[in-house]
Amino acid sequence: MESIIERALRALGRTTKSSRLDEEKTKLRSIREDLKKLRLRELDDSTDYEQINLFYRQLERFLNNNDSLSFSFWIKVVGQKKDDPQTFHKRIMFEKELVQRKQKFIDKCKKKNLEEFLKEHQPFFEIYLQNTTSFHSKLEIFNLIDDMQKFSTDFDIDIEKLKNLENELQCINIEYDFTKRILYSINVNNSFKNVSADVSHYLPSHDELNFDKEKSQVKNIMDLLRKHRWIVVLGDPGNSKTTLLRWITYKFAQEKVKKRIPILIRIGEFAVWFEQNPNKTFIDYIGEHTWFSKRYHPDVENSRQILKELIYQGHALILLDGLDEISDVEQIGNIVHCIKNFMKEFVLSSDLISPFDEKFFDDIIETQPPSKSTGNQIIITSRIVNYKFSLILGPFIQHILLNTMEYEEAKCMVRKWADHILNSIINILNKKNIELNTKTMKKISEKQKRFLKRIFKNKFQFLRSNSSLLFLISKLMFQSDKIFSLTCRTEIYRYTIENELQSWTIKQNSPISKQILSDFLIELSFYLHLNSSSGLIDGFNLEQLCYFFLKQQNISKTHARHIIDWLKSNVGIAQEQALNVYSFLYLSFQEYFVALGLADLKGHFSIQQNVRRIISFAIHPRFRESLLLAMSLISSKLEREEYDAFCESLFTTTMNYAIPFGVLLFFDSFRELDKLPSEQILFQALNILFNHPCYALSKRYFISNLNKLSKPVINSWIDQYTTDEQSFKKFCNLFLIDYDIYTSSTISNPRKTQINL
Repeated sequence: MESIIERALRALGRTTKSSRLDEEKTKLRSIREDLKKLRLRELDDSTDYEQINLFYRQLERFLNNNDSLSFSFWIKVVGQKKDDPQTFHKRIMFEKELVQRKQKFIDKCKKKNLEEFLKEHQPFFEIYLQNTTSFHSKLEIFNLIDDMQKFSTDFDIDIEKLKNLENELQCINIEYDFTKRILYSINVNNSFKNVSADVSHYLPSHDELNFDKEKSQVKNIMDLLRKHRWIVVLGDPGNSKTTLLRWITYKFAQEKVKKRIPILIRIGEFAVWFEQNPNKTFIDYIGEHTWFSKRYHPDVENSRQILKELIYQGHALILLDGLDEISDVEQIGNIVHCIKNFMKEFVLSSDLISPFDEKFFDDIIETQPPSKSTGNQIIITSRIVNYKFSLILGPFIQHILLNTMEYEEAKCMVRKWADHILNSIINILNKKNIELNTKTMKKISEKQKRFLKRIFKNKFQFLRSNSSLLFLISKLMFQSDKIFSLTCRTEIYRYTIENELQSWTIKQNSPISKQILSDFLIELSFYLHLNSSSGLIDGFNLEQLCYFFLKQQNISKTHARHIIDWLKSNVGIAQEQALNVYSFLYLSFQEYFVALGLADLKGHFSIQQNVRRIISFAIHPRFRESLLLAMSLISSKLEREEYDAFCESLFTTTMNYAIPFGVLLFFDSFRELDKLPSEQILFQALNILFNHPCYALSKRYFISNLNKLSKPVINSWIDQYTTDEQSFKKFCNLFLIDYDIYTSSTISNPRKTQINL
């Protein structure tokens, strides 16, 4: 104990010396005298020795884990002689729990450092890390060249020279880098505190979260990993959350000896496994995990054993992707429970602190940061919208927002990717002794500039928030010269997918039409959305789905082979991920085809049927993005009169739900709509929202949606709504305006006065 006191006295001396206030120095000197008495055992009979032992244990931990200790620490831990009985009991029990955790660790395994552990299992990790690097070092662009004849013309190359290069040109790898991507630290409780549980399907996007951008900005992801052990990354759909985890995985695989060994797991795949193994835990899944069914090591039994031991030793970085992508809402709670239990037992600091332990001192870091210690580390990603269903909260858990890119950053990213693709093409050609002349290079460069200018002439929000769309745009540069309308996400998806389908049907001379292929992808997307959290389907189920679909279309089932062969050929939409396992290339493609099915714009459009279908799926969190896309599709395809009728039906059809899902869906998709309904229909939506008896979204949600409208429309609605005294009082109450004062003012027509929204 004396050594602890001596260390404490030295630390206290440093704090006293650095203090600038005389009052603080006086208090610190008093604490110093108490510590000296403690060292000399000059204690009276009333001393609580259990309190003293607690003090020793905590003091040692703080001294081990912090280079310096603040004035507030000495006041809270030493200056106050005794806690209240309840707090003291909690602290005693906590210290006993830490002792038990330490003993459990000692009983489980003999401690080894990372270098020793890797050396012991060198053959295994050579293969594991090689595959990890191979899976995640680059992004793949499939079906890049949709028209070889056009490509040969653009690049001024004899098409005969390209015949043997078609396969090489169809798939190009592109590097990516998250070093400079801006992140923000956010308080989840504050961000979601005004959102009702009843409408948790409609949580805010990152633009509506409560946080100060200037104060909460994080330097970069690597700096974040050096400081925090337990991290949850939130972001909007398509905002590179998966790509971020893949990049981190790749970086840690490269620097294996210095830090930790990465274990990247798709939560959707775990959910499927867990459904089949409900009595097992998350740790049991380690070693069985795959990347879209591709194994990191062929020896599964060896993987289980070694990777579990890696976690027991505290040398793992566990990355869990897509907490929000579980298809079964009822299953989400069980999955989150599994993950929390895993974190409690296996993701502890070097001094065995759990992320869910009570933080007795708010301004004191009780654990060593990951940069200074062993102990596992975990990163979890989720979309913002559905995180309400799967909150993982704890005093030590850091929530991070992956921000929307700035306009110039988005342009730079597309330009960089396009340049990389072009350089990859040139390298492939050079290897075959095909060189491009200066004139051709200039022509291609100018084409790129024109394309970028056309794409970014309007500063569309959805482009900046969705890096997967930017990725597709960089690919489109090398395909068609056709002018297409870039007003919303659906246009990019439609254009890209039509190109892919058209290209394949021409190349293969397929008996299956482009429309049939598209209809089958709708069928496949619904099946995956409803039945597969992993987004994967095996060959047998795919074949059965083909047979069922073709039967509905009155097409011979012999054509099922053509569809499966099409998927095997890496068409750039959906493809074979591993042996006899298939999925969409991007989740966004899957969501787009679900949207096509929800909108159902083929043939006779039935308003009532469409509305009921949309409302029925509104309660499923996984369908949110598809519903937003469906709203965009419908607004662009219907004529004004028909669109008004659709919106009116959407706003008034409740299907016995207490929440006006149709109205909420309309406002949430507002920025993606091609057009708005007439003013009176729009006012109907506002009135439903404003007058709803369960209206718990309160001022924040209502005003945020009201502000999406133009000022003349807002003023017109205020003027219409506040025609009687009761409604005007309600209006004043919402905006925290004193009705009596407001109406007694000298303003001639208060209702028309501008309200600061």
